[in-house]
Amino acid sequence: MKIALAQINTTIGHFSENYEQMCQQIQAAKDDAVDLIVFPELAISGYPPQDLLERPQFIKDNLSVLTQLTEQADGIAILVGHIAYAESGGSKKIINAASLLMEQRVHYQYAKRLLPNYDVFDESRYFAAGQEVGVVKFGDLQLGITVCEDVWNDKAYWEDPQYEIDPIADLVSAGVDLIINLAASPFGHDKYADRKAMLQATASQHKTPVFFCNLVGGNDSLVFDGASAVINASGEVVAEAALFESAQLVVSWEDLPQLSPQTEVRDSLELSYEALVLGVKDYVAKCGFQRVVLGLSGGIDSALTATIAADALGSENVVGLIMPSRYSSAGSVADALALAANLNIATHILNIDALFQEYLNTLTPVFEGKSTDTPEENIQARSRGQL
Repeated sequence: MKIALAQINTTIGHFSENYEQMCQQIQAAKDDAVDLIVFPELAISGYPPQDLLERPQFIKDNLSVLTQLTEQADGIAILVGHIAYAESGGSKKIINAASLLMEQRVHYQYAKRLLPNYDVFDESRYFAAGQEVGVVKFGDLQLGITVCEDVWNDKAYWEDPQYEIDPIADLVSAGVDLIINLAASPFGHDKYADRKAMLQATASQHKTPVFFCNLVGGNDSLVFDGASAVINASGEVVAEAALFESAQLVVSWEDLPQLSPQTEVRDSLELSYEALVLGVKDYVAKCGFQRVVLGLSGGIDSALTATIAADALGSENVVGLIMPSRYSSAGSVADALALAANLNIATHILNIDALFQEYLNTLTPVFEGKSTDTPEENIQARSRGQL
């Protein structure tokens, strides 16, 4: 039996594009004789949808795509994250769901049990928490279905668990052959290593393989790193998808015991840089922009910003403004020009001294009798911001 983890780069609310990406992944999986393809948490709508969840049409559009995906479940099973209506009569009307699509119908649906409400997350505001343990039979296997936060409350791993229930322990008690986690786990400095260690500890403690399928891409302030992975029952990472790019990771269940552990160690600073590049690239593209303009001071801050922009968008889509004033040294201008030449980005030199003087002229009555110091220098930044 072949299982594919499809980490895709979704755009929040762009249902047609998200659906097209999934169709491409499904076709590639069919060509590879995959039996089950897994997509990340809320793959249909994109993550995090936040207050778009208050719009009834948003929920309906998401369910329309689920219906379309169901039609693709012909010769392959699809496990996908989406929004669904809650069956309970509580105050929350929707759930963060994962549906198993088989033979062109919804065979099974699971509701995320642990809804984070800290840091960048606000899920308990919108969703009703699931109550059922996510066990479903697929072929000869008992699958344990979880969604993101469900795996982040292992009482043996965390000194201070945030929730009373442990969905993983419940799955193991129910008897499952493997745990599948549909995730939208954002990147954070050092989080990549911490998350992997947590998943490995879960697999080894419960002697149960973990299949982790994560979202990739930037959505506003969040960047998702992908790094979908398969961890065997000994807690060894035996397969891992690329970071910061769309990918499909295929593993044969029968081959799992023979797969060699992956031992690559990535530098956290390098990963943070890659996250910044992807975040800029996706923010510009998903907002419909084409080019960016930024200031070049000759200092390290603007140098790093310009380098990130050039790597994310291509040098031809970056324009640098060099804006000297009476406080600027000749060296700062020369350094900014050298940087632009190294990055092959276009530049304009716009001297702000005349604008700066107009500010000072206007402020003379207010500044009268005061020495020239930090406020005057800070006015430069406002002048440059205008340009």
